Amino acid sequence: MPPISAFTFCARLRHECSGNIAGFANHQVTQNSLTRAAVALTVIEHQGEAALIVTKRARGLKVHSGQWALPGGRIDDGETTIQAALRELHEEVNLRLTEKAVLGLLD
Repeated sequence: MPPISAFTFCARLRHECSGNIAGFANHQVTQNSLTRAAVALTVIEHQGEAALIVTKRARGLKVHSGQWALPGGRIDDGETTIQAALRELHEEVNLRLTEKAVLGLLD
């Protein structure tokens, strides 16, 4: 199979992504010793093609400095996973989306 170089950003891609995500069983881990966190795997349009949003963490941070990361972070008390991911997306890259934009959940 030849390598994939690009995906066209379109309604069909959104539909295929949603269907593929729906095919995964979501296994929630509920160990109290773990920190609950959420990330937003965000597909946007860039020059007609689909692109993922990633951030580079600041060099001066105590933990994970300089690493590439998906927008995300700790789930606050009273928040759902989706609410936390969307909040972090807005805080980190100033992109405000509604829950209607979410295609699905992965664990």
